[in-house]
Amino acid sequence: MATSKKSGTGHSPSSSATPNALKTSKSKKTRPAVRLGQGRETARVARQSKDIALKIVADALRGDVLSRFGIHLPPIVAALPAEMPRLEVRSEATDLLFRLEDGSILHLEFQTKLTAGDLDRFFAYHVAVYLRYHRPVTTVVFYGAGITEAPDTVRTPQCVFQLVNVFVGREDGDAVLERLREKAAQGTPLTRADQVDLIFSPLMRQGRALAEVLPEAARLTSSLPREDRELTVGALLGLAYHNVEWSVIAAILEELGMQSVLERYIEHRLLQAQEQGLKQGLEQGLEQGLEQGLVAGKRVLLRTALQARFGTLPTALDARIASATADELDVLMIRAMGAESADAL
Repeated sequence: MATSKKSGTGHSPSSSATPNALKTSKSKKTRPAVRLGQGRETARVARQSKDIALKIVADALRGDVLSRFGIHLPPIVAALPAEMPRLEVRSEATDLLFRLEDGSILHLEFQTKLTAGDLDRFFAYHVAVYLRYHRPVTTVVFYGAGITEAPDTVRTPQCVFQLVNVFVGREDGDAVLERLREKAAQGTPLTRADQVDLIFSPLMRQGRALAEVLPEAARLTSSLPREDRELTVGALLGLAYHNVEWSVIAAILEELGMQSVLERYIEHRLLQAQEQGLKQGLEQGLEQGLEQGLVAGKRVLLRTALQARFGTLPTALDARIASATADELDVLMIRAMGAESADAL
C-alpha cells in the first residue's frame, strides 16, 4: 500500500485572512421565511442522511485498523460527531472523526474522484476540528480506483499542513478476494486484517463491476461471529453505497438475513428522499407558495419511500400520489409504514 511520506500535522494552522462570512452583502428579499426555514431543514436532513451511512462505516473501524495501510497511530477508541461549526453561522461535515487512545483526533476522508479544491477543503476541516477539540489532529484520505496521486501539502508563511494520502485504488481487489476465497475454502478464520481488506475492497481496483463483487465479498464473512459479520458487511456496503444501485445492497442484506443493517440503510434512504422532497418543495415554494411546495416535497418523499420498499410503483398508485392533497399524502405515508405490498395501499 502506497501512502504519502509524511503524516498529518498535529499543530493548529493559522491564518490572518478575514472570514468572508463576516462581510455583508445585499440580497433579494423574495419570500425570506420560505427560503431560510426550508433551507435550514434541508441542510439538517442532509446531515442526518449522511450521518447514518457513515456511522455504519465508523462502527467497523475500531482499534489499530490503520496499521493495515502502514499508518501507525494509537488505536481508535470512539467515533466523534463529524459536524463542525464554521464561522459560527454555517456548519460543514467531514467524513469521519475518531478519538484515539492518546486523546488525539483522527479525521478520515474517502474519495472516489479527485477535484480541484479538495486539499483546501481538507485543510479547512482540519483547522475546524482542531478549534473544536484543541487536540492534535491527523487527517487521512483514502482514494479509490483510478486515483494514483494527489496533493498532500498546504504551505503558508505561518504553518505547513500535511495529510496522509492512502491510494487504496492501487491494490488489486481481484487478488484480495481470491486470497480470501482460498482461506474460506480451507476453513481458515478471517483475521482482523482480512476484515479490513473486505471493508475497503470497494475502493480497490476491480476487474468486474462492483455489483458483481459485493455479493461475493459479503458472503466471505460467513465464518465471522454475527456481530463482526454485520459490522464488516455494513461498512463494506457503506463504502460502495454511492456507486451501486440500491437494489444490490438490499438484495445482499436480505440474502444474509441482516435485518438490522437493512433497516438502518432504509432509514438512510428515507432521509435522502426527505432531503430531495424538501429541496423540491423549496424551489417550488419560492415560485408557487409555501403550501404547494411542501405538497410537492411530500410527493417526492412518499414515492421514494415506497420505491425503496416495493420497487416500481403500480400506475394507479402513482396517479393517486400525483393528485393527492397534503392530508391524503400524510395518510398514505402512515399506511405505507405497515403495508406488505404497494397494492395494499
